[in-house]
Amino acid sequence: MHRKFVIIIEKAGNNYIASVPALYGCRSLTKKFDKVAESVRRAIINYLKKEEYEEPADFFGIQVIKVRGKEFTAAIEKSGKYYIACVPTVSGCFTQAGTVNMVVKNIRELLEFYSKEKNLINARFIGMQTVEI
Repeated sequence: MHRKFVIIIEKAGNNYIASVPALYGCRSLTKKFDKVAESVRRAIINYLKKEEYEEPADFFGIQVIKVRGKEFTAAIEKSGKYYIACVPTVSGCFTQAGTVNMVVKNIRELLEFYSKEKNLINARFIGMQTVEI
């Protein structure tokens, strides 16, 4: 059975970061853009070997959020009656709410908090891609 995953691609310094929102914490890092898909496929395969996998929520979209002069890409998914948002480049930054507006508000508040507590990387959104495993 083949599974499709949406990945978010960001650039931080000289590195490309590919994150898989449906697989919390699954990401890869590469210096060459043409190696992103290969790198994230390996990361997904390794993740699926280690973690108990549940079917992901439905991908809804992304929201680029500016906080304290930095941009963060939030992935938004829909699961049942809830929207779930996470910022893949910020460990532990995820929330849920009943509406898109509320989940974006919640994730912005988390980013405000994390930006005071941690030195967060500034990654620039490059695009999205679907990979099949």
